[in-house]
Amino acid sequence: MGAVAAALIGLAGGQPPTGRLASILLAATLTGMFAGWWLHHRYERPLLRLGRWLEGWTEGGGAATDTDRLPRPVADLSAAVDQLIERLQRRAGECEGERAHLVEILESMSDGVLVTDRERRVELLNPAFRALFAMQELEVERVEANLSELLIGFIGELEVDGAVSRERVETEAGRLLELRGRRLSGDRAVVVAHDLTEQLRLNATIRGLVANVSHELRTPLTAIRGYAENLNEGALEQPRVAARFVDRILAQCRRLEALLEDLLALARIERSEGIPAAEVQTTVELATLCEWAVETVRGLAEEKRVQLVFEPRAVPAIPGSEEALETMLLNLLENAVKYNREGGSVTLGLSGAGGEVVVEVADTGVGVPQHDLSRIFERFYRVDRGRSRSEGGTGLGLAIVKHAAQLHGGRVEVESRLGKGSVFRVRLPAGG
Repeated sequence: MGAVAAALIGLAGGQPPTGRLASILLAATLTGMFAGWWLHHRYERPLLRLGRWLEGWTEGGGAATDTDRLPRPVADLSAAVDQLIERLQRRAGECEGERAHLVEILESMSDGVLVTDRERRVELLNPAFRALFAMQELEVERVEANLSELLIGFIGELEVDGAVSRERVETEAGRLLELRGRRLSGDRAVVVAHDLTEQLRLNATIRGLVANVSHELRTPLTAIRGYAENLNEGALEQPRVAARFVDRILAQCRRLEALLEDLLALARIERSEGIPAAEVQTTVELATLCEWAVETVRGLAEEKRVQLVFEPRAVPAIPGSEEALETMLLNLLENAVKYNREGGSVTLGLSGAGGEVVVEVADTGVGVPQHDLSRIFERFYRVDRGRSRSEGGTGLGLAIVKHAAQLHGGRVEVESRLGKGSVFRVRLPAGG
């Protein structure tokens, strides 16, 4: 480029001053134009191409730049940009992985989580929160349009200093929730909803069970203590009286033993939400199990002068726990015999149809009043407390039957007529 300018000046060397000045200006103009063209093609065009590539990359359509045809400074800049973009893509991938991991954690949580922005729009919402407040998929655009007023008020009252607020609320579906909320930066808010319904129900059940067990234990223990005190105060010197008291103490001990055995049986059955995996592979022949249960109860039936009838019938085997089914059958048969009339009968039947096996125990006993039918499967519920205790009942037999049936995916039905007798049916799913 300098040689071109020198040549142009040389051409104007022998001209007059005015012509020489014009030649110099022409040479300068041509030099500037050439320099601009050279700079444009050497640097500006590559930089423009690099800019267009960056613009395309930001829109998701960029590809790696070709540095072989670029001048060294632009090539170095392009290489640096490529490295920066590679790091950004790697970091973006890590952030996306962390976000997916966070979403996976939130979706697996049993507690509901809600995050809102400063306009109370939903930023984050997990399925548990949606389920607790019965929110539909398309109803999460704005909190105000979907959540109850109590929740909107709870969010609005969160402290600005970031302190955690707690409040118990009841949803329209009747579930009791504990809300824990905190205000975040940018006037955002996070709310965690914990369902207390099952926990409170369980606590109430435990309190009721403890009260019932305490009551059931108090009566025989009081009786044993009374008889023992009488013996200690001189009844031992009277053999006939002492023998009667000892017999009564033994009877109360047997009652306590029966109560504890029933409590342990019920606890074993309730401990499992379903059949243990080791027992699912075990098939139980109900016909054989029924024959064993009938023979076990036959002595009690003869003592009560109750006829015990069972006609063996082939039915499909069922998967499950033989111990739980034995306990269920024994409780049904023993109840049918104990609360029968002298000369009455108990009939045990089996049938299979529609993918299920039905165990039916029919008796000719005292029957159950209609208003008691809905409660007879509750723990410690007795229709006739006096007769139940005199027969050695613990009030847990039918509760054990119900839970044993539910453990196997079945259910219990009852029909009864006061003074005529009762029919208990246990429907269990048959094996595949």
